[in-house]
Amino acid sequence: MFALIPIFAAVVLPPTITKSFSPPVVGINQLSMVTITITNPNSSNLTGASMNDSFSSGLLTNGTAATTCPGGSVFASPTLLSLGSATIPANGSCTVTTFAFAATPGVYQNSTGSVFSSGPASLGGATATLTVLFSIPAMSWEAFVALALVLGGLGLLISSSRS
Repeated sequence: MFALIPIFAAVVLPPTITKSFSPPVVGINQLSMVTITITNPNSSNLTGASMNDSFSSGLLTNGTAATTCPGGSVFASPTLLSLGSATIPANGSCTVTTFAFAATPGVYQNSTGSVFSSGPASLGGATATLTVLFSIPAMSWEAFVALALVLGGLGLLISSSRS
């Protein structure tokens, strides 16, 4: 007599992707760091990972890019950030970074494409928003102290050294 032994195939989940600008508000032609984080929820590496991020009209990269994704190569043109041949570590994450700027004030919403790899593609890309102002207003020392007193009255602690 034969016994049936069930065989279960491992389920491979898609990677997730997030994106941010830091700082999220800059002045004209000031740089903001773009960070794209790709996370692998699986117990094995995802290999051959690739992703493209086409920048919105008026939003540009400074042409440099870096990645912490093992084996990955990155490319940045003025309007495109691209990752190729990367490994997304098991139960871990890695990042792709560049700097962005705009010569015209506005609100720039930017979305990546999906991440493709040896597993299923991510369920869409990631979106972040960069706001570009004519200039960033400076806060006077007196205004800072007044703000600190108000926030201190609310029970919040602010520490700073006057320069």
